[in-house]
Amino acid sequence: MMELALISTVLRKEEQGFPLLHSYQPQKLFRNSLEMLLHSLVSKKLLLVVGAGGVVKLLFESSLTLAQVQEQNGEVIKGQYEPADCTARQSVAILIPHRNREKHLLYLLYHLHPFLQRQQLHYAIYVIHQAGEAKFNRAKLLNVGYLEALKDFNWDCFIFHDVDLVPENDQNLYRCEDQPKHLVVGRNSTGYRYAPAVLNMLYFRVQLQGMKIIRPPAKIGRYTMVFHKRDSGNEVNKDRMRLLGRATKMWKKDGLNSCTYQTLTVERPLLYINVTVDIGKPHSNQNKNMNFPAELLLLSTGSTEGVPKNIKTHRLKSSCATDVEINTNKLK
Repeated sequence: MMELALISTVLRKEEQGFPLLHSYQPQKLFRNSLEMLLHSLVSKKLLLVVGAGGVVKLLFESSLTLAQVQEQNGEVIKGQYEPADCTARQSVAILIPHRNREKHLLYLLYHLHPFLQRQQLHYAIYVIHQAGEAKFNRAKLLNVGYLEALKDFNWDCFIFHDVDLVPENDQNLYRCEDQPKHLVVGRNSTGYRYAPAVLNMLYFRVQLQGMKIIRPPAKIGRYTMVFHKRDSGNEVNKDRMRLLGRATKMWKKDGLNSCTYQTLTVERPLLYINVTVDIGKPHSNQNKNMNFPAELLLLSTGSTEGVPKNIKTHRLKSSCATDVEINTNKLK
């Protein structure tokens, strides 16, 4: 990336009036040549350009249609995307628990696809739809999504994503590090105030595993929450605190290794993989509907321990060059 940094430096110095050009080379021609080079790098996805500070303009038009979102994302095939000219540094599965939130899902897909593509990721979006009218079990749907996604690919990274939260900043990178990442540091519904560690089962399990939750800077980990009323069948779990008290006893016995469900359909329209499941009724010894709060959106490390080994994998082209995002504000 040294040559890209050099381009940035040349543009800044030129604007400050430094005599970088020979007298026979017009300044305008030099600048036009650099701009053409930058445009070429961006078009070939060798350079990621974001807005001032990485801030994304979010739109929530009531007239938005599925056809419009599909037209915008012609390179997405059956819910998956990968860069055409290089190999993404990570392959990422986005898991979205869902029921009766079609408009929220449409808004999220409209913003999330271009957001992920600008980060040069190989990714797939899995919408895990709970069938029936039983109490919504977000935690179990995330386990189901993890298991179902691994049937397609040996993903490096898993993101647990609420359907009503939209990222506001391109610099909030949807990729794994060596510890789980808490992506939502602030959201509009709370005035972007950071909420300290939220007591829920997922938080406890991360700690019990000896891992540490990391976070992006507050100005980057910002989300817009699309307003909605609490759904019927998604009420606060009255047993929540009692179940949390059993975390140290149950965390190794209850989870992926006890996740039972019936897959009803797996559909692959253009924009996402839709997995509809019957999760059954919770047993008395299960951590039923822990209802993880929206503000604890975690990027999990890509461990597949305990997962069957017959998972297909593949490697593609040369690695994407982008490790550092270049802010266009610095080129002015």
